[in-house]
Amino acid sequence: MKKYLWNFPEERRIFGVTEFPTRVSIPNWDVIRRPPSIKAGPLSIPPPPRPAMVANLSVKVIGDYNEKGLCSAPSDPKAPVTLSYSSIKEHVERKTPIEDPAVVEWMQFSETDDLICEMTEEEYKRAGSNLVSASGDPYIPGCKLDDIRFKSEKGSTVAGRGNAVLVTPHGNIDVPVPGKATGIFEDLLCFGAVTNAWPRQWSGVLLKWESLTKNPDSRIRFPSFSGLVAPQFIGHEAGVAFPTNYVVMHISTDKPQTMKVKYRETSDYTQEITSLDVDLKKGKNEVSYTLLILPYVPTMAVELIPEDETSTILDDYSVSVP
Repeated sequence: MKKYLWNFPEERRIFGVTEFPTRVSIPNWDVIRRPPSIKAGPLSIPPPPRPAMVANLSVKVIGDYNEKGLCSAPSDPKAPVTLSYSSIKEHVERKTPIEDPAVVEWMQFSETDDLICEMTEEEYKRAGSNLVSASGDPYIPGCKLDDIRFKSEKGSTVAGRGNAVLVTPHGNIDVPVPGKATGIFEDLLCFGAVTNAWPRQWSGVLLKWESLTKNPDSRIRFPSFSGLVAPQFIGHEAGVAFPTNYVVMHISTDKPQTMKVKYRETSDYTQEITSLDVDLKKGKNEVSYTLLILPYVPTMAVELIPEDETSTILDDYSVSVP
């Protein structure tokens, strides 16, 4: 029977700050843990990388693009279940029109982002783990999620400077206005996006992966906020320690694009083991390749990065040993 341990504690304090790491469970056969990077003042020295390569990449279209089987938003089951930002925003505009004295423009953007976040959370939860989110006006009332938050500033301030500040326990991240940024730290995976800015209000979105689903077999969207597409992080695990793994994943996209795939250490997410670029065609793509890592393929965090202005869905991800 497999036994598992978590790579990080559920929470810990660093320099007096309570932190909630991104976690993934590690099987007991995965005994060779890579040490984290050595910190020496401003320098960070990673350990020697594992010998790794990707071979026999194959991509073929096996079906049309569709959005069947995605999750609805629990707070608004009537909202369209789609990756189309405009369709969801049109639903919000009909539901809460600006003609209502209590409604202003930023609220419609915020509610649209909320619904997209809810759908994404439900899909990730269905796959067996937790992705959490927050959206709204970071100025007032603020936009905070666990141990990360946007710095509270006026919309005119962030627009004039050209970036908002995403505050994390490991330091600040500059997020373009408008634009997005992914935070990858030793024990934390997060994402921030800014879609609009007005003189006082602005609209921000935060995502944080609390625990990584491994080898998911159900559909998970790559959420898109006004065309800014977030990555997805999942876990890769084989059943045994072996130097080669065969990966098959299905990705659906509404247009051709190049997706980046990065494999990261679970002891320190900043350490990249290997990566590849996958050229996808419109439709449902079957992507397969072989991973060779010595002395064996460990449990890893997988970062999947689609292009902006796309509708992209991870249909499933499977691992086998030859």
